[in-house]
Amino acid sequence: MSTDDGIRNLSADGIIMTGGWHLSYARVVLIEQDHDDAVVLVDGNGDGAELELEYRHRDVDGLWYCGSTAGHALNMCATFPGHPATRRAVMVSPAGRTSAPAHWP
Repeated sequence: MSTDDGIRNLSADGIIMTGGWHLSYARVVLIEQDHDDAVVLVDGNGDGAELELEYRHRDVDGLWYCGSTAGHALNMCATFPGHPATRRAVMVSPAGRTSAPAHWP
């Protein structure tokens, strides 16, 4: 399965396979779906220290495609600019445990 393949069912296994995540370490923490749109929270290395948020969209063919991600370079989620899912608003929101920097307003 390549990273530009859609998946029929929005599942943790399908997300890991099509998102370009490392099969041995990554785990899907959360999948939230609203009709044809979904956000997915992925723990890329399995330690919970850095979580990545992906935007997924179900296209007219009934398959789910990754449209945007806060993932690293190995995550191929946003590398096919011609796909309809990537024409949605860009959504990149890294999340993780940290404290605000000293210069935070």
